[in-house]
Amino acid sequence: KDSPAAKAGLQVGDVIAEANGATVNDLTALKRVLAGAKPGDTLTLKVTRGGTSQTLSVTLGESASQKGVAYLGIAVTLPRIQVDPGQPASGTQG
Repeated sequence: KDSPAAKAGLQVGDVIAEANGATVNDLTALKRVLAGAKPGDTLTLKVTRGGTSQTLSVTLGESASQKGVAYLGIAVTLPRIQVDPGQPASGTQG
């Protein structure tokens, strides 16, 4: 809650679509943008929240464990998939 992302208004459930104009399709794309940043830099994020897009500006902090490394302060979660053990899984097998 005290992270740079939270201070900029990023919320649990937000989906980051762009970072500094670069499309974010996966965690690797976001890491690439962050790798080129340093503490104190401003990162512009385009996020989707509840079906609407908005733009947030985040001033990056410094990693507590790595001096000079930019820190955004987010945790990444994957969609939860639940299979009912009483039913066969459906979908494409591969």
